[in-house]
Amino acid sequence: MMMLLAILPIVVVLVGMIVLKKSAVIVSPFTLIFTIILSIISFNAVTGELVTQTWKGVMSGGKIIFLVWAAFAMLVMLQKTRAMDGIKIALASITDDKRILLIMIGFCFSIFLEGAAGAGTPTAICAPFLVGIGFTPLSAAIAGMLGAGIAPSWGGAGATTIVGHSVVAEHIALQDVTAISGRLAMLGAFVVPIIMIYALIGKKGFKGLWGYLLYIGAVLGASFFVISNFIGTEIVSLGCGAIGIIASLIYVKVSKHQTPEEYKYVPEKLSPEEKDLIPSTMKSFAPYLILIIALPVIRFSFPLAVLAKYGYVVWIAVVMFIIVFIGSIILNNVKGYVSYLKEGLIKVIPAFISMGALLSVANIMKSTGMLNIIAQGLADIAGSGYPVVAVLIGSLGTFIAGTGLGSNVMFGPMHMQAAELLSLNKVVLFSAQNVGGAIGNMICPNNIVAAAATVDTLGQEGEIMKKCIPSWLVLVVIYGVAGLLFAHVLFPTFGM
Repeated sequence: MMMLLAILPIVVVLVGMIVLKKSAVIVSPFTLIFTIILSIISFNAVTGELVTQTWKGVMSGGKIIFLVWAAFAMLVMLQKTRAMDGIKIALASITDDKRILLIMIGFCFSIFLEGAAGAGTPTAICAPFLVGIGFTPLSAAIAGMLGAGIAPSWGGAGATTIVGHSVVAEHIALQDVTAISGRLAMLGAFVVPIIMIYALIGKKGFKGLWGYLLYIGAVLGASFFVISNFIGTEIVSLGCGAIGIIASLIYVKVSKHQTPEEYKYVPEKLSPEEKDLIPSTMKSFAPYLILIIALPVIRFSFPLAVLAKYGYVVWIAVVMFIIVFIGSIILNNVKGYVSYLKEGLIKVIPAFISMGALLSVANIMKSTGMLNIIAQGLADIAGSGYPVVAVLIGSLGTFIAGTGLGSNVMFGPMHMQAAELLSLNKVVLFSAQNVGGAIGNMICPNNIVAAAATVDTLGQEGEIMKKCIPSWLVLVVIYGVAGLLFAHVLFPTFGM
């Protein structure tokens, strides 16, 4: 009975956004009010604690929106200065297949950015980028969500795994967790490019593309395996993303890939006068190039505690605002800097309402024990199938809390207890939790609101979630089955 009550806030969000097709701006405050009432009536919540958790949620939401604002300001700058037209022309010279560009930017570049900074940076940058080169805002938001479902197992410089492991360090070794997580993630890395094409284009989208999809899937899968097992936690995402981008560039230059006419990416034709207004390729890409260099340099130059002092996403947003200013200088429009900020701010205000309410719901569910009740209920019925449940619990934590790291810290100790009771490998169970937390990003309402805000599709969050849930389910099944095999057949004693 308590488990059914505890799951009600999740049901309200899903019904409101998917079934009733209401905007998160409406669903989120309603869910918050419902959760507060439920907490008081059924979970003996104290009013003061509810106020505290709501305030924390609003503040956390403000920090995330600060990052979304920065990402939107960068997109506005690139559009207003015609730099995005320069980027379109340059990308068209690399490949005329917009499906390959989708995987390069929406998945490979996303993985790189996750390793460079994490904390929602990939979607905030990649989704607007995809809009800039011609994808619809809705498609770009969906691609941003799907592309962010693998690399968050490690996050910025490995923080998700490193910090998450800290709560179970007395039981298992960090490198063992990294290795098994990598062996699971390699399966996801192979499958996600295929999933993205199917989700966004359909079966017809595979026409003439299987060679690239199998190639890039194999390259990324091998990269996740090798780096996680033989190099180290900190550079898994960063290294795999860079390899994926380079491998894609090699493929389009070396292969004899023929693009079907319906999938050719052709920038709009411009008059000579319009072409004269477009910045050079180097100037057009300059803001992104500076960002690509700045994020990993800063992340690896300062301790995590320093960067997280005012909220981890804050330092990323500050860096992006600075780069927008530098970009306005490079693109010869310093006077427009304030207008970029104004336009971006107006667009993200509705998202702040949704984000603050959703994070408040997450805080209340954690503080009242609702999340633990749900997780424990799933664990109680799992038995030898617990590795599948570990994936689901990892996703549940991210769905509510918005981060895989928070999910790992919240549920890691519970998996250790379950492993002892069921005589299962602790490394495999925590790794299943770790990769499950990553794919939870695909359907997390907080992240969906952020993605929608960056491409100006607020109000379509339900449609985004509906498109992402089938892909999430596919990965749950893949990771669940692999977890069972790892725990019972392939690696029952690994690291123990």
